[in-house]
Amino acid sequence: MNVRSGIILICIVGCWTAHLGCGGEGVPTPQEGGQAGSIVQTAERGSVRMTVAVDKGEITLAERFNLTIEVTAEKGVDVEMPWFGGSLADFVIRDHREYPVEMFEGRWRRRQEYRLDVFLAGPYTIPDLTVTFTDGRAGGYSHAESQVTVSGFTVTVRSEMEGDIDPSAFRDIKGPVPLPAARTQQWVWRAGCGLAVVVGSIVLVVRVLRKRDRQVRDAVMSPHQWAFDQLQSLIDERLVERGLFPEFYFRLSMIVRRYIERRFGLMAPERTTEEFVWETQRTLKLPHRYRATVYSFLQACDMVKYARHAPQDDEIIKAIKAARDFVARSAEGEARRVTAA
Repeated sequence: MNVRSGIILICIVGCWTAHLGCGGEGVPTPQEGGQAGSIVQTAERGSVRMTVAVDKGEITLAERFNLTIEVTAEKGVDVEMPWFGGSLADFVIRDHREYPVEMFEGRWRRRQEYRLDVFLAGPYTIPDLTVTFTDGRAGGYSHAESQVTVSGFTVTVRSEMEGDIDPSAFRDIKGPVPLPAARTQQWVWRAGCGLAVVVGSIVLVVRVLRKRDRQVRDAVMSPHQWAFDQLQSLIDERLVERGLFPEFYFRLSMIVRRYIERRFGLMAPERTTEEFVWETQRTLKLPHRYRATVYSFLQACDMVKYARHAPQDDEIIKAIKAARDFVARSAEGEARRVTAA
């Protein structure tokens, strides 16, 4: 029996046992709440109109911003769209799509879409965005190179754990309720055992499939994409909010070390910080411009992991930003080559 057949069989058994234990009644699905409105900014110069928009002005840490840049211009105007690499200001670019040039309402339209990630709650600024154009038409706005800029704006990321918890807002625990008959108890016991077996089997199958998918994805994923995924997973575990600072910094330093191994072929994870620094001096695999930054980052992590230094909030933010910026900068050349190809 293959994996797909096993999952189908488990689902059939689960539906049967749930029907026995619950009388066939469905469980209502909670409805999602409304989202904050989008933000749209527009600027125009000559025959070129530029629009920058995000789908939501406020999100939670579990969500992402969708940023759209749209430029329309008349025929004969040459437009150069912006390029950001792996990050935009304090945002990590998780995905990027550039649409083919098309005719829209009598003008040529160019569009780019970005999915932006952040790691911590708070206000963030979408910076001023600029496109460069040359109007080559007879009698056009300018035959020299010109620019049109859309002013930046602020978006907000909120945490689901913000605010004070009021214990009086919770209902008290109810007392035990007797079952009406022994036969009902028997059916409930059987249904409970069946559900436990089904749930355990589903959890096991899902874990195996996720592990296999993660291994396949990691094998084909570029080093900087892998590092950004690992950083996001680390933030999602909320180790800092639970006060687990040594565990957080250990994981953070290992992500950077394994990224170095995947990106530059340097066996960093198995060495101490001092051994790693010595190895970077002995080999040319890690470019010289990154060595001081990586060494300072690993030393800061060691202070928390081994000296039990209690970091402040701004130190944690700086550590996350340092890891993200190092990955973005060291991957920029590779990303530019892929884009050009």
